[in-house]
Amino acid sequence: MEGGKHLIFLFILFVLLPTQSANAYSRETHQILTNEIVKFYNRNSPAQQISFADAGFLLQGAYDEDEPPRWMNHFYDPIAKTGLRGFGNQWVSAKQWARDDIRQLSLSYSALNPYLFSTLQNESFLDVSHTWESALRKYLRGDTKEAFLSLGRILHLLEDMAVPAHTRNDLHPHIAFGGYDFGDPSPYEAWANQITPSSIDISENLAGRMPIILQNIDDYFEKIAEYSNKNFYSKDSIGIGFYGSPVPDYIRQDGKYFYGFKIDTEGKEYHLVSYKNNPGGIIWATSMNLSLKDKQGDLVLQDYWSRLAPRRSSMERALFVSSLMKWKEFKTRMRLARLRFPQMTFPCLRRLPRA
Repeated sequence: MEGGKHLIFLFILFVLLPTQSANAYSRETHQILTNEIVKFYNRNSPAQQISFADAGFLLQGAYDEDEPPRWMNHFYDPIAKTGLRGFGNQWVSAKQWARDDIRQLSLSYSALNPYLFSTLQNESFLDVSHTWESALRKYLRGDTKEAFLSLGRILHLLEDMAVPAHTRNDLHPHIAFGGYDFGDPSPYEAWANQITPSSIDISENLAGRMPIILQNIDDYFEKIAEYSNKNFYSKDSIGIGFYGSPVPDYIRQDGKYFYGFKIDTEGKEYHLVSYKNNPGGIIWATSMNLSLKDKQGDLVLQDYWSRLAPRRSSMERALFVSSLMKWKEFKTRMRLARLRFPQMTFPCLRRLPRA
């Protein structure tokens, strides 16, 4: 009986309410975040600007990645090295989803997408997926639009890695239907979804910072996911023994409430968790006494945002730098190879303009 309820719930999530997602930023919030990445990148890369058109493709890709049921693969637990676990199932991790053409094109997903289903028999069906490698293939053959659409989807996945619920196996399905809200939304994501283009200032705050260049895309997933997992809580993972971190460094009253504080890598304190009642010096007290919300401006959630959003943005800007350099390098190599070996064919470059 319980399994039947789970199946009905998943059916509602996947089929009846395709515009909703599981415990995630709204689609519009993803677009706002991606636009901040473009602004940050262009401000720091004057010689290699992202055009207005390409930026539009990135934003569209970031929006489209929440097509159901793709968002069930937007989780990655860097401690367990797995994707979302629950309902007697285990989904592909975001880290694997970003690189697995075959899974993205499996019948279980294409059955809900007529376009994908109709292209499975096409010789270029792999390029219908939106993996990191598919973005590279599209760019190599000169299809900039599709390349940036796919890259926008990759940025969406990286943005989710800066959400503690996505890295601590904490599913809070939220359904908005007919003017009513159902489910149990993540406090952090619900708070972040109030952000508007006029109120966000990530690119300004990151001015002058250098991007962290890593070896490959897997490293970006690991670094961002590890940072959000080990330094922040999600609603239902506060104090869970499976995760050894984070633990408050000390308790102090701030205004009307008591908070558990942490010291970050720059030596600055931030609100980690709020106590509904005076804990009396006992850090953990009871889980019923701990919360991510308070009634004096949500100081915990503000501090989460002020650290998670810049960390993600600087990583994504670094991904932009490394990816564009890699794309241009590969494109040049392939053109030289075609000039040196004109008798050879390069299927992935059929549409690549002649040098």
